[in-house]
Amino acid sequence: YGNTTIKFKRTTNKEISKISYKKIITLTIFAITILMSSCKIPSKVQLYKITFDTDGGSEVPFQKIYEGTKVSPVRNPVKADYGFDGWYLNGEKFDFDTKIYEDITLKAQWKWLYSVTLDTDKGQVFADLKIKDGYPTDKLPTPKKAGRIFKGWYTDKNFETLYDETLPVTEDFTVYAKWETQTFANPYTNEILNLNTKIYKFINL
Repeated sequence: YGNTTIKFKRTTNKEISKISYKKIITLTIFAITILMSSCKIPSKVQLYKITFDTDGGSEVPFQKIYEGTKVSPVRNPVKADYGFDGWYLNGEKFDFDTKIYEDITLKAQWKWLYSVTLDTDKGQVFADLKIKDGYPTDKLPTPKKAGRIFKGWYTDKNFETLYDETLPVTEDFTVYAKWETQTFANPYTNEILNLNTKIYKFINL
């Protein structure tokens, strides 16, 4: 077709780098746009106030938490002559796994404390138990006394009624430890002895 000459323009390394850089920038912007369109970013983060009403007990600081999060557990307050019985919201016991979407006030519930005296008849000494109204004592401690075997707690000094640890406490009262004398056999005479018996010294000649 004649003497037509076709000339190819040689692309320099600098021009190639420039083109690649533009492509990278374009692809990055595109990826960020796609990512942002798929995410819901709240325009404002809401904070709510959690107030603790201890009803005359020791003070508990308020909390500020984000919307949809949970209240952090707090140390139980104390109040003279009362036992703490939980935090309540609108008359219902509050569940600390609840997610919060408004300001709330949690109110402390209290139970009167009754005293349970443990009379061990000169055995091991215990401080009075403090039991919340309507709660059982549960398992009472097992006392010790030299030369005696503990036989249970009773509601009377004559040991006629065994104390039931599952009953709810509704008043102050005393329980009495019943003891049985511990005995042992004299290894030389087979005589039955106890700590009230005269102590003999045996010498093996």
